[in-house]
Amino acid sequence: MMNRFEYWFLDIAVEEVIGFGWIVPDDQYGCIAIDRAPLELTIDEIADILHSLFQKGDLMAVSAEDFDDLRQIKGGFIPSLVEIKAALREEINLGYYLTLKGGEQWESVSKPKWNQYFHWGYNVLMCADRAIGERLLAEHDLLFADELDSYIILETSMWEEVVPWQATYWKNLPIGYRVHFQSQSSNEQLEKFSTFDEGEGWVDFIRHKDGRVERQPQTLIARRKQSQEWYDNIRQWYINYFEM
Repeated sequence: MMNRFEYWFLDIAVEEVIGFGWIVPDDQYGCIAIDRAPLELTIDEIADILHSLFQKGDLMAVSAEDFDDLRQIKGGFIPSLVEIKAALREEINLGYYLTLKGGEQWESVSKPKWNQYFHWGYNVLMCADRAIGERLLAEHDLLFADELDSYIILETSMWEEVVPWQATYWKNLPIGYRVHFQSQSSNEQLEKFSTFDEGEGWVDFIRHKDGRVERQPQTLIARRKQSQEWYDNIRQWYINYFEM
């Protein structure tokens, strides 16, 4: 059984190649370049854990030359402990990624529900379950109205099956779904949210993340809360062993 720190280094690389320098806290602010809390480990301790994972075959290192023109991984290597420490200190530019074995190690602990997996792109959504994808599109405006400047036009959705689907750079699923859509500006969308009847019960002073204060009806507030609860549940598609 891997320890929690070994798991952490695998977990952060599930969806993307990780730069060595991203996991070392900034000298001034103490944060790291990915959306995680920094580990309370020294560079030498981090290097020792990574070195062990490379030796086990769970990780491979990459330099700029190990990517093709489309930024796809075309190769990798097992770095020495000296190279790992140099990369962590950003003396050389290296990243690392999960091997298939490393992905299987992560899966053995995380027990992922791949049917809940999805990711957004520019005017495109990829998902493993079409029903989940359809609901994501339908409730997108409710979920992200506070932070986006454009909204989905559902009538423009165009679905296609992807067989097999490369869900992540190391994981293939038997089938996936890709949906393309068009979007509209937030100014047009705000008009849709301003046509509620007064009898629905208005709630004043809803503050958005960008500082705007907007008057919204209780029915809309309830719908957004319900959507957010569903979305939060869908996003919890695996067990995070580090946080247990």
